Amino acid sequence: MQENTIPKEENEQTTECSQGATFSELLEDEQLLSVLSRETPTALDMRAIPEILGQKNVIALCRANS
Repeated sequence: MQENTIPKEENEQTTECSQGATFSELLEDEQLLSVLSRETPTALDMRAIPEILGQKNVIALCRANS
């Protein structure tokens, strides 16, 4: 039953994803917070989130490592 263990290589790749902005830095991002704090985000708001994250190099780094 060791199917759930993550190989060491994959584990290293996921840690590389965090080299962009840290989660706390993202939480301090006013643009991101304003989108996430709306009670019912519009489709436009939802499209803005990856853009905001992309500016922080988070998505780019994670995609490069996947």
